[in-house]
Amino acid sequence: MLDKSLSPRTIQYAIQTVKHMFNVAIKQGFFKGENPTRGIKIPKKDNKRIRFLTRDEAKMLLQELKKHSQDTYEIAYLSLYTGMRFSEIANLTSRYRF
Repeated sequence: MLDKSLSPRTIQYAIQTVKHMFNVAIKQGFFKGENPTRGIKIPKKDNKRIRFLTRDEAKMLLQELKKHSQDTYEIAYLSLYTGMRFSEIANLTSRYRF
């Protein structure tokens, strides 16, 4: 799979699928012995960021979002300038009552 330049995530998915298939076959008595995928090392997924928006791209994105949705603009603005994910922004609460 590595020789075919498949991504680590694709390889990981394929190995996990075959591993699960053998586990089910062993559990149901269709296969005897140890799972042959037991010794296979699953490649780690690389979560490195490949690219960031330039300042001009971020500015253009925010301008366009503001034309269409104030909420989406504010979420994108906060995300761009803090690095927060949407789920983190969505879970923000205020301790203050006005």
